[in-house]
Amino acid sequence: MPTYKYNPGTDKFDTSEKCRTPAWCDRILWKSNTMLKCEDYRSHPIHKLSDHKPVSAVLLVQTRVVDAKKKQIVLDEILKDLDRKANDSLPQAALNRTELNFDGVKYLEAQEQPITLQNTGTDLFEFEFIPKLEDRAICAPWLHIEPQKGIVDPGNVMIINFTVYIDNKALKTIVQDRKLDEILVLHLVNGKDYFISVSGYLVQTSFGRKITDLVRMADPIRRQNLLVDIEQQPDEMLIDKESPVALNIPKECEDSRLPLPKRPLRGGAIRCQRISDGYRSSSRRYRHGRSDQSILSPLSSRVSDPLPGLFPRPSDIV
Repeated sequence: MPTYKYNPGTDKFDTSEKCRTPAWCDRILWKSNTMLKCEDYRSHPIHKLSDHKPVSAVLLVQTRVVDAKKKQIVLDEILKDLDRKANDSLPQAALNRTELNFDGVKYLEAQEQPITLQNTGTDLFEFEFIPKLEDRAICAPWLHIEPQKGIVDPGNVMIINFTVYIDNKALKTIVQDRKLDEILVLHLVNGKDYFISVSGYLVQTSFGRKITDLVRMADPIRRQNLLVDIEQQPDEMLIDKESPVALNIPKECEDSRLPLPKRPLRGGAIRCQRISDGYRSSSRRYRHGRSDQSILSPLSSRVSDPLPGLFPRPSDIV
């Protein structure tokens, strides 16, 4: 049936003065590059609100459907590829070791060990040592790093030297057990951090110690227990606990020898032998813990100072 023109609200064709001719002017048009088939095409006369009757069509169209599982697999592969490219652009480095051990560090004697930093990436990177959390300094005063920052080209190697040097300033920062322990943070700009462990121990020495402590020790400080602090536990090392001072000079001077004159003195070898015998006598008295002011009295009584100022007087040794 034609779908135009009806009297509104009725199923009758136009009865107005114009009396329009019925026509099939209501159509559904389609165009497609894929397979399309019209399964049904009809009008709907039951609708009377308009002077037209609506039309409908059922079309069978072939279209694409997205497989959710395959879509997720492809998406994961794309993300992995992007992550791989991003990681390749980050600084890539390799250290030949991350632990340094300095054994037997001595006062005012430097020890040095190197670490090699290699650029294993495809682009240059910049590195620097940074302080740890809540620290202001990069490392302890007894440790020195050279260089502390730099740039390494792809495939190149940078040698970083770590030097342990104990002076008076550094000695004050070392704990009672004389252990050296430090953690360094090597930071790659726009990259990750590497942690380097530095350890060691300080050999006991008389340098940096007070004379008032050294003269109260029964043996040279090198023979003492490394874990004992003579400032906090001096009584354990005293020769004579009842005496405030046990010796006039520290035990470290025990093996020292006064220089004998190179040119002959009056009296020849006899007088030189008397000087040597006098010193040996004083050394024996000293080794047995004698602390009287006449520790060098055999030397001073038997020899009349052939060379003024060559030998110290007992009163000069404190």
